Amino acid sequence: MIFGWGMRMTHYSLDTNIVLWLLSEPQKLTRKVLNIIQNPDSELSLSVVTFWELQIKSQLGKLSLPYNLEEMQTELIAQFNVTIHPIRVEYVYQLKIYRSFIVIRSIG
Repeated sequence: MIFGWGMRMTHYSLDTNIVLWLLSEPQKLTRKVLNIIQNPDSELSLSVVTFWELQIKSQLGKLSLPYNLEEMQTELIAQFNVTIHPIRVEYVYQLKIYRSFIVIRSIG
């Protein structure tokens, strides 16, 4: 899923599946999602939690990564200008602000 907020919908937060598909199986992404990602006006971000999740699943043998996490991070930043947000307790306190997320499903 891609989560977007704001009046003009220019800020998007990528979830783990979108990141994996973007880097290894872009044909799984819908045209709408690809348009958002390729739009130079889109500000893309993801949480460091995404890398945490990928590392845990990889170490448990539940996921085969297309390449190592450092390479994935480098690729996301270099090719897609993705901002990676750290985990901060203040974000948890502010979650109520983001109730108006618009969810764009990439599947189906």
